[in-house]
Amino acid sequence: MEIKILCHCGVKFKFDVEPVDGHMPFAVKCPGCGMDATEFANAHIRQNLGLPPPPAVPVAKVISAAPINLGAANLRVGDAAAAAPVSAPAPAVRLTRATPAHAATPAAPAPAAPPVAPPVRPVLAAAAAPARTDRWKLKGPPNFGLGLVGALLGTIVGVGIWMLVHSMIDTKSKFLILGVGFFAGLGARYLSRDEGSQQLGMIAAALTLMGVFGTQYYFAYQDMFGYNVTEMATEIFEMQAAEAKKVLAKMPNESDDEIRAYLVSSYNEDMEDEEENEKIDPKSITEQDIKDFREHMLPEYKDLASGKATVTESLEEMEKEEKDFKESPGVKLWLVVQGFGMFKLGLLVASCGMAYRISANAA
Repeated sequence: MEIKILCHCGVKFKFDVEPVDGHMPFAVKCPGCGMDATEFANAHIRQNLGLPPPPAVPVAKVISAAPINLGAANLRVGDAAAAAPVSAPAPAVRLTRATPAHAATPAAPAPAAPPVAPPVRPVLAAAAAPARTDRWKLKGPPNFGLGLVGALLGTIVGVGIWMLVHSMIDTKSKFLILGVGFFAGLGARYLSRDEGSQQLGMIAAALTLMGVFGTQYYFAYQDMFGYNVTEMATEIFEMQAAEAKKVLAKMPNESDDEIRAYLVSSYNEDMEDEEENEKIDPKSITEQDIKDFREHMLPEYKDLASGKATVTESLEEMEKEEKDFKESPGVKLWLVVQGFGMFKLGLLVASCGMAYRISANAA
């Protein structure tokens, strides 16, 4: 049978033993402070075997003999020689409740003390406990409800520290994931006053999972959509308007030759930006290409250069495109994957396990 004992000094130790008549066959001492822990072990054995608690030891009553009344008839003053000897008072007889008053028997000899076994070595190494280890513990019985509050507050603290570090040094340190589980478990254990149930541990682990997932989801969302739409739309509109004025300056007459020359130069510039040496032949520009440019692109350039097109229209168009992009299934799936952390899954599991072990006293 495995016996686990938590001493008053804070040291935890366990050992295997075969009980004899529901009791320890030898004495046990705490390896930390040396206190006798045999009674704790006996209580643990009775609990595991389903035995009733030991009967209370009866308190012995002292029954003293009646005092002897020395009357005046037994005293003679002035005649020491003839004085009758006065008998000494009878000794008091101590009787217990189990011994009849008329037949007191001598007490049975005390049983020999059981042999003391050598000290038990703790399975888990425990450092010497400092004085007053419960200085920072809350007073009162364990409380599961307060443990839930502590797990939630601890998760918020861990996530807050993670986001604070991210905002100050602009880094998403993956090891800060472990801090969320640590604070969640610590908060649950402290406010619950060491309630230590598995249910509390699983709830602390679940809150850690939600905290880590939500934080990583937020980081991924900010990386993709954390820009200012108004500023970006204004900047893009100004660039397009400036480009439109340059294009129209290259084709004052809007002739086919001017349009063909512009299309050739635009294509070659794109190839240079992509570091490719391929050049387009002006003869490859067909009449249909020129017609499409005149009917579709040229009116847009005129509207931008003349101011007919406004930045408000550009902003509305960009907001519509962004909304459609956010609602696409591919983007939502990508954000969920980033929330779980495809390359940080091990740290996520370790953080949840840490929250469980701390809050459920499984360490």
